[in-house]
Amino acid sequence: MLKKLLHFIAFTNLYVSLGAAALSAYIMLWNSESINLKVLGFTFSATLFAYNFQRKIGESHQANFLSKQDQWAKGKKHLINFIILLSFTACFYFFSQIPKKSLWLILLLAILSLLYVLEIKSFPGLRKLPFIKVFVVGFVWGGATVLFPSSVSHLGWNPFDWPIQLMTVSLATFVFGESLPFDIRDLRLDNRSKLKTIPAKLGAKKTKLVAYLALILSFLLHLILFLTKMLPLPFLISFGLATITAFLIISRASFKKDALYYSLGLESVLLLPLLFLLIFQTLQAWITL
Repeated sequence: MLKKLLHFIAFTNLYVSLGAAALSAYIMLWNSESINLKVLGFTFSATLFAYNFQRKIGESHQANFLSKQDQWAKGKKHLINFIILLSFTACFYFFSQIPKKSLWLILLLAILSLLYVLEIKSFPGLRKLPFIKVFVVGFVWGGATVLFPSSVSHLGWNPFDWPIQLMTVSLATFVFGESLPFDIRDLRLDNRSKLKTIPAKLGAKKTKLVAYLALILSFLLHLILFLTKMLPLPFLISFGLATITAFLIISRASFKKDALYYSLGLESVLLLPLLFLLIFQTLQAWITL
């Protein structure tokens, strides 16, 4: 029963959508704002819609090479269709509640998300272009979790200000490093479908090294923001702890691991910056009492 519940949470993409909302909340707190639940609602529902819609479209193009999550979703078509419809409706509702000045960014991210899997005549989806898949994922996540919350900020943050740009690159690199092990998981499937990925070229061990370097770079960008007084110490410590935890989880990644190790264990990394920050702030409040 428990495993069925975990499969539901992971394979319907509820958990990764929660991770997107958590990173957005982390950025909102960095912007010195209270958390905007409407922005979080849009981020969560948009991620939920995009991931399930992409999987549904992608499934029709790779029917012979389905991952365990794809196989699970294929047997739950009515449920997935309901989630797609519900999340799409929620996107429209929350979009109507937030400032429209971020429309250009939302459209850009939506187009990239669609082109990720959509094949137009002879042009393949972006994820089928050699080695580009995780870069697109990192870019879209950076835009969705940093640029979007910053674009609707009431404190005068401009998405083109250098601290916002630096934080965008930091989180995009963080997600890039976190995403690479998924290509290790899919290595056999990608080889069968002749999809060129970083693990297919470098192998699992060297791919992990690339992931480690990406995480280190992500933390160093946080450190630059801290040294230039653009990032409070609790954020640096929290992100550092999240980075260390990501190292540990990635170090154990292999194609032999159960699907839940990735869909729950590895995706938990996305929740950690916010979680560690809230724990740190709670401890600070207790100490000052």
